[in-house]
Amino acid sequence: MWLHFRRTAAVFTCLLCAALLVHRRPRLKRRTSKVAWSIYVGWMPWDYANQSGILKKWADRYGITIQLTQINDYIESINQYTAGSSMPA
Repeated sequence: MWLHFRRTAAVFTCLLCAALLVHRRPRLKRRTSKVAWSIYVGWMPWDYANQSGILKKWADRYGITIQLTQINDYIESINQYTAGSSMPA
């Protein structure tokens, strides 16, 4: 009796594992994030990451798209942030 139960449990476990391995999640739409940065020493890594390809590498790894925009004036970047705009007009 126990032998039959153990075999049945083992077969069921194998079938469940196989079904989980075969099951594929549907491909989701890539999410886009917009990042605006200005010339400030603490934000310079954004430009380095973009130019060196680090930003694209991590965006591809997590299935997202990152749009990076430089705003040349610090005060204007703060004004756009407080207005709720992340990209220059």
